[in-house]
Amino acid sequence: MESAQKSFDNMVKMPPCDIQAEKALIGKLLVDQELVTEAMEMLKPEHFYGPEHKTIFKVMQKLNSASEPIDIITVKNVLQTEGDIIKVGGLEYLTSLLENVTILTNGQQYIDIILEKYKLRTVIEAGNLLLNLGFSGSESTNSIIDQVEKKIYQLAMDSEKRTYEKIDKVLVDTLNELNELYNRKSGITGLATGLVDFDRKTTGLKKSSLIILAARPRNGEICIST
Repeated sequence: MESAQKSFDNMVKMPPCDIQAEKALIGKLLVDQELVTEAMEMLKPEHFYGPEHKTIFKVMQKLNSASEPIDIITVKNVLQTEGDIIKVGGLEYLTSLLENVTILTNGQQYIDIILEKYKLRTVIEAGNLLLNLGFSGSESTNSIIDQVEKKIYQLAMDSEKRTYEKIDKVLVDTLNELNELYNRKSGITGLATGLVDFDRKTTGLKKSSLIILAARPRNGEICIST
């Protein structure tokens, strides 16, 4: 009974991850160059939970940066050169990853799974950081909040950066926007607020822009930062 309880406790404490998804994706990257391009844009080694998968993906990054082909032979050679082949389970483990290729039909879906698990782990880390710092009492409340906010903010920023669209849609939307601005015949290219000086300096409010209005106390002037 006690052994069963310990197994349950270990299972509960297991960080969010999907090792099978990681294996399937790594295996697919060894044979699908088109998926490699997509994965390199969205993933980093730290997004993987399995240490062997972190190492293998880091090698793939190096090969991709050098415009070298990515396959089981090139990856194995780099791992051997850097002394990491044993750490990832040797050639036998690399070969076993290819067995998972047949079950992967949508590479993007597996990338999304890996990213989602990474986000959950980061949120848990932020929660643990909050608890540890809170109980330690070694830092001020503002300092604790700042540290946790930075972790969550960075995660949000990384997620925003990884969202992308196909170039043909981007071009169509951009051309339509430029045509609309041309026909408007106005110096205000964004959303006008009615505040003449403000609109002149910012050319109007624009999507995803952060505009800060600030002034020193009793200064009587406002500084606009975009």
